[in-house]
Amino acid sequence: MNPYTVLNIEPDCTDEQVKAAYRQLAKLYHPDHSGTDTSDKMAELTEAYSLIKTEELRKKYDREHQNNSDFTLWSKLFGECNICKNFHKKPVDKKYQKRGRNVTRTIRMSNERLFQPGEITIGYTRKCLCYNCSGTGASRFRKCTHCNGIGKVRTVERKEDGLHDVILACTFCNGRGLEPQEKCTVCNGSGFIEKDVKLTFMHDGKQMDYTFVGKGHSGKNNGENGSVIIHLRGRKK
Repeated sequence: MNPYTVLNIEPDCTDEQVKAAYRQLAKLYHPDHSGTDTSDKMAELTEAYSLIKTEELRKKYDREHQNNSDFTLWSKLFGECNICKNFHKKPVDKKYQKRGRNVTRTIRMSNERLFQPGEITIGYTRKCLCYNCSGTGASRFRKCTHCNGIGKVRTVERKEDGLHDVILACTFCNGRGLEPQEKCTVCNGSGFIEKDVKLTFMHDGKQMDYTFVGKGHSGKNNGENGSVIIHLRGRKK
């Protein structure tokens, strides 16, 4: 279990952000909101919180898990349903995932500064997962009315040897077994909010193009974050 992934936060988070994320997710998965048995998920959230709730604990966890750096937002928050009980166990089907958009910036500067090593800071507006609903777009859920909370539907497909019964992930709820009942009031149901952020990097005086993977706009349904692409160029005469 990756506690950062479970709590939907970045590794450089603060104590306050960890606490806020835990409270929001605990509210999201409360039986009164989810309408299903989420005791396993609540236990997972509590365990994750206990592992990284302080800076000292986070440093300890990071040291012990240096090779496990998959902090993708939304990962493992929802998954395929198993009779509407363990919907949170696995990631959303990859065909429903959507990668976040890249952020591209061209920075123009004097030739003297362009070839001089030093620190560069840029600011940009990033589309992030909503802190209130963890990117779901909803403040309250109910059982999916299309699959009755199972997350899968039975259909018939025609193949070369005849008709076959097949079971597929429900396209309405993306295999989660839940559908929004009430819109999130913070993001108005989009699952995203905009945040002004800064990115600081060291320019070596030689490289003119930089790519920072995962620093762009957040992905949807466990999709990858986009990248920030920086082009350094001299001023136009």
